[in-house]
Amino acid sequence: MTTSTALDKAISIAGNVNSLAKAVGVSHTAAQKWERKGFIPPTSILRVEKALNGQVTRYELIDDFFSKQGGNQPETPNGTECQDSTTGAVG
Repeated sequence: MTTSTALDKAISIAGNVNSLAKAVGVSHTAAQKWERKGFIPPTSILRVEKALNGQVTRYELIDDFFSKQGGNQPETPNGTECQDSTTGAVG
């Protein structure tokens, strides 16, 4: 039995992987790569959430990403955001 992922949910809501690509504004090749890998890269997660009007959330999508990366979610100290050591920017 295959476990359904947030990506599967997003594809189902969009209708198919090519429709998801169009809604998000990426090439169908990029979306097919997502499907093959089983997750949406973090750089596209917010666009997917917005394109699907929040029917699939960023939290669901990021869980897919980290589960494919061995489940090692980065943590920030004391729940604060990390500061970029080269620019000093928070993010």
